Amino acid sequence: MDGTCIYLSDDHQELHNLQTQLNLSVPKLNHLLNMTLVYLLTLLEGFNKKFFFNLFCYKTEMMKSNKKITYEELLEFNSIKAIQKYIAKEITDNYGNIDKIDDEISFKFNFSLSEEFEHWESLREVYYRRNIIIHNRSTISKIYLKKMNLPPESLNKKRLIDINYVISAKDILIKYIQFIFDKIKEKFDLDTSVRRFAPFPPRFDKPMIVKKGKDEIFDD
Repeated sequence: MDGTCIYLSDDHQELHNLQTQLNLSVPKLNHLLNMTLVYLLTLLEGFNKKFFFNLFCYKTEMMKSNKKITYEELLEFNSIKAIQKYIAKEITDNYGNIDKIDDEISFKFNFSLSEEFEHWESLREVYYRRNIIIHNRSTISKIYLKKMNLPPESLNKKRLIDINYVISAKDILIKYIQFIFDKIKEKFDLDTSVRRFAPFPPRFDKPMIVKKGKDEIFDD
């Protein structure tokens, strides 16, 4: 072995080489898993903003009491529809923090994520885990400590993830999206019998126009 006077058999040398390669690959694997989780949460935030933006534009009465616009600001718009889109965007741009989304949904739509979505605590953990990956190098921050109700001695300890955690997080996000869709569909008695198609992956950064009976059109 390197740096010693010990000689290994061919089998042991091969095993040693494989172990060395594995040790070198672990940081890369951790980085890949972390970035996958970050990407999944980015898709979740994109869904929240896009879904509720379109909902508010369709159900404009849900935006009442949210945004006050002066006469000067009104002069910048050429139509009521443009004003509605502006207000909807102002509202949904704040739909990032998972706890604030729960408050907004409870207030506007009269159902509660924290009380009705069975994977709520797991969803929150995934959300705040993403935050410590980005902002705290995967170590437990004061915010994560408080949100997860952990003991003080957990502060600054490393939280690593594996492939099973990422798969579980993906499943939770899918269940969340389905839960939101079903609840909104039920509340407004929406007709979802018309099949709609959109390119994959969805462009959450572009406004989307849905025409009944036709493919979804993304307006550039």
